[in-house]
Amino acid sequence: MLVQALLGEFLDSQAAWRAFKAEEYPADDRNLRSSEALRDLAAYVRELPDSDSTIRRMARAMRGPPSDPFPVGEHASSFAARIGFGYLPVSASAELERFAECIERDTRELERDLERDLLSEKVQEQRIRRAAGRRDLILRKSRRRDPRASDFGIYWLIDASTNTLVYGGDLEGLEYYLDRVTRSLPG
Repeated sequence: MLVQALLGEFLDSQAAWRAFKAEEYPADDRNLRSSEALRDLAAYVRELPDSDSTIRRMARAMRGPPSDPFPVGEHASSFAARIGFGYLPVSASAELERFAECIERDTRELERDLERDLLSEKVQEQRIRRAAGRRDLILRKSRRRDPRASDFGIYWLIDASTNTLVYGGDLEGLEYYLDRVTRSLPG
């Protein structure tokens, strides 16, 4: 019931925003129509059992327990903003099905972006490691795996000849530091 409750809250918030816009633009009936369609969809979603196939698809797409507020990406948010505004919904189940497709698409894009960012960080780390080695420095990375730890994700540059700390910080800071060092080297 958690997915249904969170999705219902999200749809209600969208409906409230459309109702506000309906007051702001009383001559445009699309906002009021959209607000009503969103509230109807929210009520429909809250009544669905956990065993509903579309609800299960959404829960799988969100990978694990849903969070509060409802995790909505660009496609799902854009779709929700158009419900009942530019067209009349065919049925609540059809709208929910389309919404689930948008959530799945957002999840795939998020996973692809996270993978790209992780690869980018590894490439950056290797580039810094090579640059540090050319300056007789050793790059060490914190072994902490707990993101709440104070030294999680921290790197240290250590002078190989004296075994002393030269710099400590994140990858961007290290890159900036090494760039400054490179510029100050003769020749």
